[in-house]
Amino acid sequence: MADISEARKLHLLQRSLRANQTFGFVYLNNPKVGCSTIKGALWAELAGITPERKKLHTVEGSPFENDPVKLGWAKNAFVFSVVRNPFTRVVSAYLNKIRTRTDNTWERFARRHALDENKLLSFNHFVELVTKDRPEQADGHWGPQVLGLSHPAIVPNFIGQLERMDEDFGFIFNKIFPDRDVPKIERSKNATGATDIFSDFLTDPDTLARVKAYYAPDFAVYGYPDDFNQGLVSRITPEYAAHSHPAFAGWVTEFEGTPVKTGEARAKKPGDKSQRPADKVKRAGDKTKLGKKVKPTGEPAKQSEDKVKRLAEKAARQAEKAKRLGE
Repeated sequence: MADISEARKLHLLQRSLRANQTFGFVYLNNPKVGCSTIKGALWAELAGITPERKKLHTVEGSPFENDPVKLGWAKNAFVFSVVRNPFTRVVSAYLNKIRTRTDNTWERFARRHALDENKLLSFNHFVELVTKDRPEQADGHWGPQVLGLSHPAIVPNFIGQLERMDEDFGFIFNKIFPDRDVPKIERSKNATGATDIFSDFLTDPDTLARVKAYYAPDFAVYGYPDDFNQGLVSRITPEYAAHSHPAFAGWVTEFEGTPVKTGEARAKKPGDKSQRPADKVKRAGDKTKLGKKVKPTGEPAKQSEDKVKRLAEKAARQAEKAKRLGE
């Protein structure tokens, strides 16, 4: 964790950063932690218009910047993020992306793990599959927050908490726009109500143990108790800390000449040839070495489970490589 990987740096720069030089801030986007609300409020304040929801997660056409060679100024920026209790966050990710299936996240997950896309995946099985993968391979919606926020390579000046969003967003907003009134925070349409029902999903001892182990760094770094009977609120009270961020200055030269995407990965559309090479590579995870389909029972066939897992991991690496070559 001390040395951030090349892939993680690019992920952070291309998908997580929302920077604005005029007002001197960098927001580290943290999925399933009020990110739509935060980006929407900042966008509206900076541009004077409320963005369409479908554009919230893009940089192109927004008042934000994420080009690494233009972020040298960010070494002295106000860097902030917001974190969330890992228990409620993983349940929220499951409800929003796996059970409700609001975008193509489920499709990609199903292919990776050779699942039947038409069947409902239980939360217990979801957690089992997620925790078998290395954290670096996880989708950002349920991956460890320490990875998404590039801890400890980047140390934010302020880390708010979703459990006290009104107060912490008020501080963030006043820090960026000291002479303006804090806007009312609107509840996101992506909200799942996980905070009220999360414990219903954590009744299985094995599932609970997996969640605690997988998100152990998040519990430790952000101060949340790993026993939800002790409450959902962090033991850490958010405080502002003034310091610089030399990593941003280093990235200016490191990524000079590297093409940077200005938006999130697009949802696949019929006839969209630009995504077919990567999609084809991903589908390799659905086959054995002999090219035979794995029977979609919701579980990989026992006799080829290990092969499928190895191929899925290989396919993910190839897809990432294909994606970079296409940029």
